[in-house]
Amino acid sequence: MQAKLRGLVTEWREDLSTPPNYIRETGMGEEVARVDRWCGGYQDVHHPTMIGWRAKHGNQVITGVVMVDGDAGQTTESALLQAKAACSKALFQLRGEK
Repeated sequence: MQAKLRGLVTEWREDLSTPPNYIRETGMGEEVARVDRWCGGYQDVHHPTMIGWRAKHGNQVITGVVMVDGDAGQTTESALLQAKAACSKALFQLRGEK
């Protein structure tokens, strides 16, 4: 049963941050993916210049950032969507899924 729960990955959900970041967990509650406005740096989380993401499977991790380019008409929301997509793709890659 635990193996099945570990294999299950939830949809994206907001964490308790303000503004919220986004996480995906296994059925056992282990965080396996995160999209974070803080991006490990000191920036305005309400108007970030980059959105960080991290995918984790076992002891393997893939990380990245998506730049928020307001000059090109990109919004924070569209950068968050792009980061979620990149993070999900990396998570599937780590898990050996297509």
